[in-house]
Amino acid sequence: MEIVDSHMLLEEPTEAENDAQKERVRRDKIRECSVSLVRIGIACSAESPSERMNIKDVIIGLMKIKEVFLGVGIHGRRQMRMRLNGEGPSRE
Repeated sequence: MEIVDSHMLLEEPTEAENDAQKERVRRDKIRECSVSLVRIGIACSAESPSERMNIKDVIIGLMKIKEVFLGVGIHGRRQMRMRLNGEGPSRE
């Protein structure tokens, strides 16, 4: 019996598979950012001004969306997605 690294048995993805994966990632990123923008828009549209989202939080949220969409930031995309979903530490 031979012991083989399972990664060595995996086939390299073809160029078409890579392109398809990139397209899925791009669509997911657009969807994620769009949903976050709509959430902020709804939070800013409450009838009573006291129920509306604080402008500081709006700006922070929009900056996070921008970072995710453009793929920038010091912590990388995964961290930014976690923050958008409220899972990670917030940046102040």
